[in-house]
Amino acid sequence: MKRNQTSELLKKMKFLPRILGLTFLSLTLTNCYGKLPPEDIASRLEPSIVKVFYKSQPGHGTGFFVSGEKGVCTVLTAAHVVNKEGEISLETKDGIEDVANVEIFPSDIDLALVTFRPDGGKCNYPALKIGNSENLRKGYSGIQAYATTFKIV
Repeated sequence: MKRNQTSELLKKMKFLPRILGLTFLSLTLTNCYGKLPPEDIASRLEPSIVKVFYKSQPGHGTGFFVSGEKGVCTVLTAAHVVNKEGEISLETKDGIEDVANVEIFPSDIDLALVTFRPDGGKCNYPALKIGNSENLRKGYSGIQAYATTFKIV
C-alpha cells in the first residue's frame, strides 16, 4: 500500500466511530427491535377471534381459537359468556356459523372451552398461543394488553 493510500485510509477511519455512533443512535430512535404497532397486532389476531352468541337470546361475547383435539376447533372464552341457557353458536371472521359444545371450568375460574367440528374435519383457523405470566417482569414496557370486540379496531 502506498503512503498516500495509507493516509487516506487513516483519514476515513477517524470518522468511523462517529458513523457507528450515528448508526446506533438512528437504530435506537427508529425502534428497530421489532415492536409491532397496534394495527399490525390486531390484523394478525383477527382470524383467531370468534363471536359467541345465543340462538334463543340477544347478546354475545368473544373468544379465540386455541390448540385442541385434531379435527375439532377449540375456542377459549369466559364462562360468563356461555353459561346462559339456550343454544350456543360461534361465528368466525369469515362469516361461518356453527353450533358449539361447551365445557365450563371449575366455578372459581371464569373460563370455558367451546368446541365444534368443522366441515371437512380440519380446523383451519389459527390458534393463539397462551404465554406464561410468571415469566413477565413487573413494569415491563414491552407488554401491552389489547381489549377486543368481534370487530377489531
